Amino acid sequence: MMLKRIFIYITDRKKTPNQPPPFNELNRAALHALRALGFSLPVIRKALVDLNQIKLREIAPEEIAPSCLSMTLRGYRDDQRAQTMIAQKLGLEIEELWPQP
Repeated sequence: MMLKRIFIYITDRKKTPNQPPPFNELNRAALHALRALGFSLPVIRKALVDLNQIKLREIAPEEIAPSCLSMTLRGYRDDQRAQTMIAQKLGLEIEELWPQP
């Protein structure tokens, strides 16, 4: 619930009267705001997928199993294809969602 309020706050601040910003900029703003608040990256990735109302089956309907996508989101797997598809669906770079140590 708190994450949804933060996302709404960020998206409302970014809107202009004539045209809303592209969703990838909203996702990027939410990512940075949640990181600044101390949320872990697995929680942020899951929150971004949930806040954008994306179902795991929509990300890769037949290429990758939903369980693989879920494990990749939570950081338990390091599947490059899954990371790429999730990042593309959110309109973000892979390095933003899965930074290298």
